[in-house]
Amino acid sequence: MSPLTPAALVPEVASRKVSATLSISECARRKRDAGEEVFALGFGQSPFPVPEPMVQECQAHAHVKDYLPVRGLPLLRETIADWARFHKGVPDVTAEDVLIGPGSKQLIYLLQAVLQCDLLLPRPAWVTYAPQAELLRRRVFWVETSAEKQWKMDPKDLDEACRLGDSDSPNRLFIFNNPCNPTGTAVTAQTVAELAAVARAHRLLVLADEIYDYQQFDGNHEPFAKHYPEGTITLTGISKWAGAGGWRLGAFVFPSSLRWLLNAMAVYASETHSCVAAPIQYGAVPAFAAHRDTPQGQYMRHYLKASRSILGAIGEAFAEVVCGGSPCDMIVPTGGFYAWIDAESGNRREAFVRKGITTSGQLAQRLLDETGVATLPGESYGWPPEKLCLHVAYVDFDGGAAIEAVGKLPRFSGKKDPAGDAQRSEFGWHQTFVREYAPRVYQGAWKLREWLAQTRSPNEPLRELNGDPDRNRLTSKAEKPHLPTLGAGK
Repeated sequence: MSPLTPAALVPEVASRKVSATLSISECARRKRDAGEEVFALGFGQSPFPVPEPMVQECQAHAHVKDYLPVRGLPLLRETIADWARFHKGVPDVTAEDVLIGPGSKQLIYLLQAVLQCDLLLPRPAWVTYAPQAELLRRRVFWVETSAEKQWKMDPKDLDEACRLGDSDSPNRLFIFNNPCNPTGTAVTAQTVAELAAVARAHRLLVLADEIYDYQQFDGNHEPFAKHYPEGTITLTGISKWAGAGGWRLGAFVFPSSLRWLLNAMAVYASETHSCVAAPIQYGAVPAFAAHRDTPQGQYMRHYLKASRSILGAIGEAFAEVVCGGSPCDMIVPTGGFYAWIDAESGNRREAFVRKGITTSGQLAQRLLDETGVATLPGESYGWPPEKLCLHVAYVDFDGGAAIEAVGKLPRFSGKKDPAGDAQRSEFGWHQTFVREYAPRVYQGAWKLREWLAQTRSPNEPLRELNGDPDRNRLTSKAEKPHLPTLGAGK
């Protein structure tokens, strides 16, 4: 007989159930293992291969067996500091302001663990922020967003939430993810500046989760620290824009005024994970070299430009398919590889209730059971279960083949292509590319569209594509590749 029983578990763990995210993912895996067709549009893992310079550096240092400093490999920390000075508008950052950890998730947990802070989040927000706070017995406060505001944080709403909590919540951590997982939207530079002004006025500590910065489709991401350097920690890593999620490496960039906080996290790290594996840290160095005039920098610039163009094309095509025939609201993505679907928009909730669907978990499960399309329920992202929203990650495609195809396009070889310009249309070029190089995403979009359309009443008109009002500003310099005729195979 075991010397302990489940009663020995701490309440914060004992009371938690397996997340709907994990449940749906496991169900999708079982179906695929059983030979059923599954369109994997749930788990947000980058579809692109790890850039070759990173692989080469990791291989070249596979023999390095010694523990590295808790704060991280000095070469990597200096490289990230140089990258931050160039990209993030923080000219005074040095290697001493950088902390390396085994993935951004672990660093976020360490940050919340060493601070006595309430957590302030937009709703919806990434699945891990709030559960970590709850495990640590921290209070979580939500700032609501809405379809009318494109699911984006409004500076006025943040200010109001801060005013309500100023008296009893003196220490607050505000996590701002831009571009946003789960909505796939990016905010303008003006909005970032206004949010930063609110954060400064209310003395918020800001964690700017900019893990998708290189995947903002127009290539013009606005860093939060540029507008609030003294109070912003910038989060970066290699899991999303460098395709290396399994390598487990993330980094925090601190202002020098928060060196005490970096030191506290390093103490905590020394008693938990010690350090990130040495070959991985060496392998990560080229990832932060895109701004440098070196062969590695040139390679990374091509890789990032190509992947942005591919994701932008897929996101636009996905939105056009889903919203062209289904009664739902979906914003055209402007960053990352995600989309957010409000399935009950247009008073469609009753139609789902008649089908026995009253929660987003049931919605995602029925969609998977009846179509093979795996998505994630909105309740995993901070919404009440009864709010019928779905999170989509359009990553079920061969990113390596897509990058190879894009690399042959005139835009990336410096050649002019009048024929390609003539062939591209504002509506059709991206759908042509997606059908050829992301067929499972395209097919999944159609299945999702047809399934959602079953809730449409006979007299209800088809919903038009819901455009993002900020999109013209976000994509004024968008990188749309000139696509030649596709159809000769990969």
